[in-house]
Amino acid sequence: PPSRSSARSSRSSSPKAMRRVNFAGGADGSSGDGEEEEDDDDQIEEERAVPVTIEEERWELLSVLDELWVNRTMRSLNLQQLVSNYSGEILDEFILGEMCRALSYATTLQLTELNLSGLELGDRESIEPLAEMLRHNTSLRTLQLNGCGIGPDGARILLDALRGEGGNCTLRSLVLKGNEDLIGQRVLTEISEQLRDNIAKET
Repeated sequence: PPSRSSARSSRSSSPKAMRRVNFAGGADGSSGDGEEEEDDDDQIEEERAVPVTIEEERWELLSVLDELWVNRTMRSLNLQQLVSNYSGEILDEFILGEMCRALSYATTLQLTELNLSGLELGDRESIEPLAEMLRHNTSLRTLQLNGCGIGPDGARILLDALRGEGGNCTLRSLVLKGNEDLIGQRVLTEISEQLRDNIAKET
């Protein structure tokens, strides 16, 4: 497999200039390019080889996660299409943990939106790293977890990460469409109330 350093070297633009990364890798050979915005008036599309295997796409994602530690301008990371194309074969427990670690402790990163929709998180083990990340992260405003198979226990773990001393007080939107029937209205209402409290604290 390619090394993480060679995967990083295939990226043409400086990681410090990225504003948005949208993985749309195609298992059918369609474009796997992420998109980068340097500023509102100047959009730069990455010129990297189209990944043709799961392993190459995985290493490319790892190179982006490496860049989270030094990036100053990335605002959005959308992995929904990557999840759709490859299910959990790429965004596995290890990569999810690496991403959450960077979002927790990278001192220069100011990511405001993360989309993991479609990733099968279930109710406990995969939710814990996200919850721990929320306790440390102060930049995220929107977390999209549509159709992730989250049930009441998993939703309660996320809720606890928003509450009380040490809880996240900066997240404004936790999107859970497609999980409502599993979670139940009571917990959804509690999450909404907590997010409204977060919004009120910033106004």
